[in-house]
Amino acid sequence: MTGVVARVVLGVCGVAAVVGGVPLVVMIYFYFGPDSRYVPELLVGQYGIVAVLLALGLYVGGVLRIPVVARVLVGLMAAGGGVVVLVVFTAMASFLGDPGGERGTLEDASPGIVCVLAGAWFVWRAIAGRWPVTEPAPRIRS
Repeated sequence: MTGVVARVVLGVCGVAAVVGGVPLVVMIYFYFGPDSRYVPELLVGQYGIVAVLLALGLYVGGVLRIPVVARVLVGLMAAGGGVVVLVVFTAMASFLGDPGGERGTLEDASPGIVCVLAGAWFVWRAIAGRWPVTEPAPRIRS
């Protein structure tokens, strides 16, 4: 039963990440498109960043066959690592733009690409994959 609940939560986080990432990707189109304008209303999609980090922590915690407390800690560490990777990706993407408007727009919108791709992958894993590991953790004998 817990495996089903975990899959549903992973699917919901993945869908929220995709739905949150799409406005950020559209923001790139509006800024670099024919209108060339900044649309701050699309920043509402930044909740997708939180959803993709929650999904990452949940997924990594569910893959491992270790006790529950260790799964939670590893999931939190994976989400923290995801924050670092996302910040580095955002900084690298922003260097492609000119200082000022373009760079700021890329900093705001580039996580949307990650959210859409990772969120779709998490939804796919929740639907089709053999996740989470539901076998009991092996006992360590000393």
